[in-house]
Amino acid sequence: MDILNMVKDILGLFQYILIIFIYPIYRFFKELNKNINQLNKTMERLNNTVRFLEAIVLDIADDKAIAKAHKKVKALETSR
Repeated sequence: MDILNMVKDILGLFQYILIIFIYPIYRFFKELNKNINQLNKTMERLNNTVRFLEAIVLDIADDKAIAKAHKKVKALETSR
Protein backbone atom coordinates (compact mmCIF):
# COMPACT_ATOMS: atom_id res chain seq x y z
CA MET A 1 0.00 0.00 0.00
CA ASP A 2 2.82 2.37 0.81
CA ILE A 3 4.35 1.98 -2.65
CA LEU A 4 0.98 2.59 -4.27
CA ASN A 5 0.59 5.86 -2.35
CA MET A 6 4.09 6.89 -3.42
CA VAL A 7 3.24 6.20 -7.06
CA LYS A 8 0.03 8.24 -6.71
CA ASP A 9 2.00 11.11 -5.15
CA ILE A 10 4.60 10.99 -7.93
CA LEU A 11 1.90 10.96 -10.61
CA GLY A 12 0.11 13.86 -8.90
CA LEU A 13 3.37 15.79 -8.74
CA PHE A 14 3.99 15.02 -12.42
CA GLN A 15 0.50 16.33 -13.22
CA TYR A 16 1.25 19.62 -11.45
CA ILE A 17 4.57 19.89 -13.28
CA LEU A 18 2.73 19.47 -16.58
CA ILE A 19 0.16 22.09 -15.64
CA ILE A 20 2.72 24.59 -14.36
CA PHE A 21 5.41 24.24 -17.05
CA ILE A 22 4.00 22.61 -20.17
CA TYR A 23 0.64 24.40 -20.45
CA PRO A 24 2.12 27.94 -20.67
CA ILE A 25 4.46 26.72 -23.41
CA TYR A 26 1.46 25.24 -25.24
CA ARG A 27 -0.45 28.53 -24.88
CA PHE A 28 2.57 30.48 -26.14
CA PHE A 29 2.87 28.37 -29.29
CA LYS A 30 -0.89 28.44 -29.85
CA GLU A 31 -0.84 32.26 -29.68
CA LEU A 32 2.24 32.35 -31.90
CA ASN A 33 0.48 30.18 -34.48
CA LYS A 34 -2.54 32.51 -34.43
CA ASN A 35 -0.30 35.54 -34.94
CA ILE A 36 1.55 33.85 -37.79
CA ASN A 37 -1.77 33.04 -39.49
CA GLN A 38 -2.86 36.68 -39.16
CA LEU A 39 0.48 37.80 -40.56
CA ASN A 40 0.07 35.43 -43.52
CA LYS A 41 -3.38 36.86 -44.26
CA THR A 42 -2.02 40.40 -44.04
CA MET A 43 0.87 39.54 -46.35
CA GLU A 44 -1.55 37.99 -48.84
CA ARG A 45 -3.68 41.16 -48.81
CA LEU A 46 -0.59 43.32 -49.28
CA ASN A 47 0.56 41.11 -52.14
CA ASN A 48 -2.83 41.46 -53.82
CA THR A 49 -2.70 45.24 -53.35
CA VAL A 50 0.77 45.41 -54.87
CA ARG A 51 -0.37 43.34 -57.86
CA PHE A 52 -3.37 45.65 -58.31
CA LEU A 53 -1.18 48.78 -58.15
CA GLU A 54 1.31 47.20 -60.53
CA ALA A 55 -1.49 46.55 -63.01
CA ILE A 56 -2.59 50.18 -62.75
CA VAL A 57 0.97 51.45 -63.31
CA LEU A 58 1.46 49.15 -66.30
CA ASP A 59 -1.88 50.27 -67.72
CA ILE A 60 -0.85 53.94 -67.39
CA ALA A 61 2.50 53.15 -69.01
CA ASP A 62 0.70 51.39 -71.87
CA ASP A 63 -1.59 54.39 -72.31
CA LYS A 64 1.42 56.70 -72.51
CA ALA A 65 3.09 54.41 -75.04
CA ILE A 66 -0.09 54.34 -77.13
CA ALA A 67 -0.32 58.14 -76.96
CA LYS A 68 3.30 58.45 -78.13
CA ALA A 69 2.63 56.05 -81.00
CA HIS A 70 -0.43 58.10 -82.05
CA LYS A 71 1.66 61.27 -81.99
CA LYS A 72 4.30 59.62 -84.17
CA VAL A 73 1.65 58.42 -86.63
CA LYS A 74 0.09 61.88 -86.79
CA ALA A 75 3.54 63.44 -87.29
CA LEU A 76 4.22 61.03 -90.15
CA GLU A 77 0.81 61.76 -91.71
CA THR A 78 1.30 65.52 -91.53
CA SER A 79 4.83 65.31 -92.95
CA ARG A 80 3.55 63.66 -96.14
